[in-house]
Amino acid sequence: MTSSDPPIPPPLAGLLAGVGRAFEGDADAIEDVVTDDVAWVDDDERLDGVDEVVGHFLAHGGWREVFEVQAARPADDGPDRDHWEVDWTLWLRADSTSYRRDGTSRVVLAGGRIASWTSTATEREDGSLDAWGGD
Repeated sequence: MTSSDPPIPPPLAGLLAGVGRAFEGDADAIEDVVTDDVAWVDDDERLDGVDEVVGHFLAHGGWREVFEVQAARPADDGPDRDHWEVDWTLWLRADSTSYRRDGTSRVVLAGGRIASWTSTATEREDGSLDAWGGD
């Protein structure tokens, strides 16, 4: 996020931090931020329920990934506190180079947790190691 972006409200910021920890290798962190019956859709992959989502992050999350939230705003067609649009970047490292996924997710909250995450992303080679401190 840039300094000109409005801050992400604390409840949503904490949930997105948990998503970030899951992407970065702490798969169990996702259990704390999603509902038991969460619907998680990432482009063409659909996961139903917390167990499938945890399994996904166990298989795919790792230390070579860095998740950054670029911006979050209330969705136009939902109540301000329950429906959000989140722009993010997932940096993925491959040896001495990197690539990234730039995405947008529609996030629906229920009971203070993520009940639905629907994202689309574009993957591109980047080559930058800045997300890892240049190393």
